[in-house]
Amino acid sequence: MKRQQIIQVQDLTKKYLINLHENGIGQRIKNLFHPKVKDLIAVNSISFSVYEGESVGFIGQNGAGKTTTIKMLTGTLYPSSGYCRVSGFNPSDQSNDFKRSIAVVMGNKSQLFPDLTPRDYLNLLKVIYEIDDSVFDKTLTRVSHMLNIEDKLDIQTRKLSLGERMKMEFLAGIIIQPKILFLDEPTIGLDVISKRDIRNFLIDLNKQENITIFLTSHDMEDIITVCDRLLIMDKGDLIWNGNCQIFCVNRSFS
Repeated sequence: MKRQQIIQVQDLTKKYLINLHENGIGQRIKNLFHPKVKDLIAVNSISFSVYEGESVGFIGQNGAGKTTTIKMLTGTLYPSSGYCRVSGFNPSDQSNDFKRSIAVVMGNKSQLFPDLTPRDYLNLLKVIYEIDDSVFDKTLTRVSHMLNIEDKLDIQTRKLSLGERMKMEFLAGIIIQPKILFLDEPTIGLDVISKRDIRNFLIDLNKQENITIFLTSHDMEDIITVCDRLLIMDKGDLIWNGNCQIFCVNRSFS
């Protein structure tokens, strides 16, 4: 059975106008009335596709354009030119159906409320996303078991360890039944055991639920363990689109 494209990116570009500042009081005053600007190309006409059920790594140095690309794919940033389609939608439209089709988990930014228990927050999501009670209960039971956090659901979030909170972030992302899971540094700051648990969870989730995973991380162990394909950005350009294991072996990462 032929897999469908779930992310389509064609000539996607993002430019920013930046002011050029010159030294000297005279030049600064002149810049107030006649500012000098230039284009900063954060993402330079990149094209790629991701298929349903794929697990794709997205890596590059800081400033390579990864976060800008993800923001365009998730609809929080408008492209300067080109286009992208995610789950059949234009992300920039920010339609409710599009929002229901994706989940974003960021290792350095929590979506949980520290004074609520995870169960309270998940129930809030159930109402916001209009999730059926039976579907919600089944997903909650299954995923919390996969993450081994059943006994942590009724503990105030601020009292959980970093690893436990991160697992709750994954649970919150999966509870809405997304087609695509965007992950930004999901294991940052975690201990070795927590990292292992999350990697195994992502592998099982991808295989059992057929959820597409789009993962960016500076930890190559995340990429090698979880991903089948690799996209590499450098100074706004897409410089590699191919098999993850082949690349890692050739570059002696594994």
